[in-house]
Amino acid sequence: MSAGSARMARLLLSFGSLLSLLSLPACVIPVAPDFQDPVAPPGGPPYFYSSTPSPGATVTMTNPDFSVTPADPDEQETVHVRWIANYPEDPHLLVSDVVIGPAATPQAVRPPTHLHFGCQLVNQDPGTQWLIMAVLSDSEFPVTGADPTLNAAGTPTSVRTWTLLYNCPDP
Repeated sequence: MSAGSARMARLLLSFGSLLSLLSLPACVIPVAPDFQDPVAPPGGPPYFYSSTPSPGATVTMTNPDFSVTPADPDEQETVHVRWIANYPEDPHLLVSDVVIGPAATPQAVRPPTHLHFGCQLVNQDPGTQWLIMAVLSDSEFPVTGADPTLNAAGTPTSVRTWTLLYNCPDP
């Protein structure tokens, strides 16, 4: 082999080596992700997470206990629960208003609120059948008004009802 052909062979071998290196897959370094806080969902009205007994149930028990667990998508909002007995028959028989402040941790579900029914709650009104209502709102309820299920802001409310068969004797 002559010196010229040896030189040409070395040149072709080095060029071939360079081409084979260029054809290998390259390591791709990804661009760092752009982390952002998620967009907050729009605040919606509060809702009943759970209710005991089941909503709409007819209840017969010696120590009636009703419970609702409210939830609100906006954990910074105060929720209001109003317990009412025998509405609309007696529109002014308000049993209690419960205010539950903003959630301590970022969660929608709030602590439950209870109504322990007894004849003293309904001013000893005689009766054997009672309509029990829990009304949930993200606005305060007015102290007085024609409809105790409406809140002061006129925003939507959620309602749970039960029929209680319980004898309150004549006083």
